[in-house]
Amino acid sequence: MTVSHAVSVANTLASSVNPISISVGSGIFIENNSGGPITITANGISIVGTSVLSTIIQPSTLSNDLFSLSTPTVEFYNFTISAGALGSTASGINLSTSVTGRGAFHSLRVLLFQTGIILSNSAAAIPIIVLENIVTAGNATAVSINNLQVVIENNIFLGPISGINPANTAISITGVNSQIAILSNTFRLINTGIYSSGGSQV
Repeated sequence: MTVSHAVSVANTLASSVNPISISVGSGIFIENNSGGPITITANGISIVGTSVLSTIIQPSTLSNDLFSLSTPTVEFYNFTISAGALGSTASGINLSTSVTGRGAFHSLRVLLFQTGIILSNSAAAIPIIVLENIVTAGNATAVSINNLQVVIENNIFLGPISGINPANTAISITGVNSQIAILSNTFRLINTGIYSSGGSQV
């Protein structure tokens, strides 16, 4: 069974009052995203790996996003998403929502995407997202935020995968409704640590 198949089934069953956890074992899972990303549309879906080092999810098509989320009420925990040695021109996780809710991404590694995690909101009520214990490396932009409340805590933002020359952007924030708390993070070999614009509050 693939992660994409498990998500498609969970989308028909999960809700805020009927949460569903998808457990992903050890191994490298190359997901077929040639027709589009793995898409989460239902509230209450969690994807939980065995460990950050042993559960690795990769896209087969590097020009498409790996995960697409239309609801913020999700949880990702304890695995790696990686675009592999060639890198991706798309994003690892793309949350684009027009509804409110609360979600969390923690104990993840996010490697070699154009944008590791995109968090974008067009709802009047502002979703709340927690990013915790995440390691990013080799992403042109690790985290991009537009009009959300986000707690970014205890993460490690690394520039290149290898070498000693600073590169890339760790956190890019825009939107007058963005309210961001950045606590106890580490930035190493990063060109731009935090870029804030558009009236966002950090």
